[in-house]
Amino acid sequence: MSALTPAIRQSAPASLVDLAADAEAQQWTVSVAFVAAGAEGQTADLWRVELDALTEAG
Repeated sequence: MSALTPAIRQSAPASLVDLAADAEAQQWTVSVAFVAAGAEGQTADLWRVELDALTEAG
């Protein structure tokens, strides 16, 4: 199952979508989330991407 849902593909920066798609093509585990936080009229919005690549030793 892809981390790149249609909503993420439409709203995320193209560079993030490209990075996640490339990582998934290499069979990495990809997690994408949008985080928004705020206090006293100020907000901080960011995209968080986690990439995990498993390798086999031997």
